[in-house]
Amino acid sequence: AVIGDVGKGFKLHLPSSAITVLYAHKNTELNGRAVGINDYSMIMQWDARGYRTLFTGDLDAPMGAELAKFKHFKADVLKVPHHGVDGVAPDAFFDVVAPQLNMFPSTWALWLHPRIEQVRSWTIKAGIYYCNNGLNGSVVLTFSDRGITSRSDKQSTACPTGLLDLVPGSKIDESVETPISAFRVWLADRLSD
Repeated sequence: AVIGDVGKGFKLHLPSSAITVLYAHKNTELNGRAVGINDYSMIMQWDARGYRTLFTGDLDAPMGAELAKFKHFKADVLKVPHHGVDGVAPDAFFDVVAPQLNMFPSTWALWLHPRIEQVRSWTIKAGIYYCNNGLNGSVVLTFSDRGITSRSDKQSTACPTGLLDLVPGSKIDESVETPISAFRVWLADRLSD
């Protein structure tokens, strides 16, 4: 099936979940400054079984700082932006999202490199689960009525195999005015096509 044009506000309803595009930047400027290529990444949320996952692409510091202004912009699982390297969204962004699980798509060498120190430190200080492809290999998360189950090539304390001790906390009733719908209105006004 062909979906067609996908942009901010697009919502795809699936049998037991929904994907919403929160951000799809098309302008060349943000707050009077040129936008870097990474800030053209689409930002999407996936709501499944009461849990919210946030996909951030290669979100950089300027747009991450803008998104951090929305105090209820929250997710249970976060695909860490830009592999977690320098120039990534600021700690304030991670504080607002307040994930219970960070997914790092990065290599073993990058995980140990100083370029990833900011997000690695934030994650460890937060005491949350984290899975890293360089450490754990392929990681599969399964969302069910029981919760989120993790399976990876290489289990670790931070990325265990089995049912994770996560509490669904980000489900938002989209039928009423919410921080997320207010966020969409703000983006539409601020970043019009």
